[in-house]
Amino acid sequence: MKTYKYYTALIIAMAMSSCMVFAKAPVRRNTTTNRTTSTPSRKPTQRQTKPPTNATPPKQTASQPKKSQPSGYVNGHMAIDLGLSVRWADCNVGASSPEQFGRYFTFGDPTGNKYTGNYNDYPTGKIGKTEYDMAYKNWGGNRRLPTPEEIKELVTKCDWKWAYVNGIRGWFAVGTNGNVIFLPLAGETGSTGRDRYYYSGGPNEAGYVDPEGGGYGYYWADQSNECYGEGLSLSTGNHNYVYSLGYKYYGFSVRAVTE
Repeated sequence: MKTYKYYTALIIAMAMSSCMVFAKAPVRRNTTTNRTTSTPSRKPTQRQTKPPTNATPPKQTASQPKKSQPSGYVNGHMAIDLGLSVRWADCNVGASSPEQFGRYFTFGDPTGNKYTGNYNDYPTGKIGKTEYDMAYKNWGGNRRLPTPEEIKELVTKCDWKWAYVNGIRGWFAVGTNGNVIFLPLAGETGSTGRDRYYYSGGPNEAGYVDPEGGGYGYYWADQSNECYGEGLSLSTGNHNYVYSLGYKYYGFSVRAVTE
């Protein structure tokens, strides 16, 4: 009887101990099921900086100037690439070398013979690549007068150096790529077409000759207003684009450009 009670008590104690262990044991989650049935999450990545491959490239605007072609002969005349939007001729229209003055033209007269002293006798507005374009009519092809914007580009983007070439005063315009053109101070012919004023080493309007200094150079752009033409003004001390370069009946130099 005593033995029976002993085993009974032992069985009850073992049962109670087993219940306490199960009560304290943590409940395990079915993590295996979650990993196999759900889509795995990606690691956070940095924001993409490259555009998608099918992105449309940005359109080129006017602020992105086009690049001119390499230096070379065009219609028998050398066109110099200065790293700008157009190529510049190496000499003036009517000249055969950079230091020669070439011919003088009133605005819009390709013959170089029209001097009336009346600005109403000359065209107004833009004349590039028309019958009035002094460069285009004399040299043909794609040679033409420079626009005001192209002259401003020449003035602002080139490195300008005062120079003498075979005794003639003028300026070297050194392009962004190191190529150079020479622009002589050829002066002007005034309203008569006979007397040359303000040219390097020559007489001024008062007839005074200064062999060591002085001198001006004027180069037409392809645009004018009612009275004045626009263009490039050079002197011993400056090189500037000028809105009112001079009366349209003055004879100035022409330096052609081409794309």
